[in-house]
Amino acid sequence: MSKSFTTTFGTVKISEPFACFATGDKSVEVSYKPDNYNGWGITKTWPLCSLSGSFEQADADFFASVAEEKLRISRPMEQQA
Repeated sequence: MSKSFTTTFGTVKISEPFACFATGDKSVEVSYKPDNYNGWGITKTWPLCSLSGSFEQADADFFASVAEEKLRISRPMEQQA
């Protein structure tokens, strides 16, 4: 199930399902790494049961756009300069 998607902003990857140590439930990690952000990215872990159906390109595009907003924080002081 491990998949990689190319989006407008960067790359989104979804991991193989793995068992959570605390609960024993299966989870997956979805990670986003922009093309030009020095290796920084965002990873979110979801219970496998919460992903309805399969994770596809449209899901990757949405995850990347939300993650991009969180990575590109503009500071008020920088905007005034």
